[in-house]
Amino acid sequence: MLTADGKLKFPTKKTGTMEKQVTAANGTPVVWCMSDERTRWPWNRWVLENNVKGIKFVFQAGAPQ
Repeated sequence: MLTADGKLKFPTKKTGTMEKQVTAANGTPVVWCMSDERTRWPWNRWVLENNVKGIKFVFQAGAPQ
């Protein structure tokens, strides 16, 4: 899922899901809980670099993968 330099490989099935959820939420914040801190930060970086609004990624030990 990550390139050698730590960036997410895009597009992925999950980016499509994310975009659909943000659109369907129509302004209501979307939160994805992730059990792996190393996966969370590249997602945060990607949404910032691509100016995606309306989604937040949080680390939660034991979250489903």
